Amino acid sequence: MQALCLSVCLVGCSVIDYSPGPVVDQQASWGVLPFLNHTETPQAGRRAEAITQALLASRGVMNVQRYPASFQDEAALLSSDDNVLDTAIQWAKEQQIRYVLTGTVDEWRYKVGVDGEPAVGDASDYRSGS
Repeated sequence: MQALCLSVCLVGCSVIDYSPGPVVDQQASWGVLPFLNHTETPQAGRRAEAITQALLASRGVMNVQRYPASFQDEAALLSSDDNVLDTAIQWAKEQQIRYVLTGTVDEWRYKVGVDGEPAVGDASDYRSGS
């Protein structure tokens, strides 16, 4: 009986810390810039960009533009990663985008199993435009 009382008391002392994540300005203009692909999986960066855009939409952000793939292909052939991002940031400024998201995909693989969900490793970068 004492063990049951002790268990009830301990459960009553537990705390659940829930953080819904950062609050985003849903009315602002957002841009998804290239996610650099440092994996052996083709198109992993573009897949991560699509996931990012979907996550923004799930948070109610509907004014999202993606850096055009045709620009990204040209820049990737002719430039380094830094030049690709500099060109993309310049494009975002010309489009008057307030917030941009970019990143680097360092690992991309699919989980084993029926669903075959992607497992992504990245180092995202969040910047505020001026």
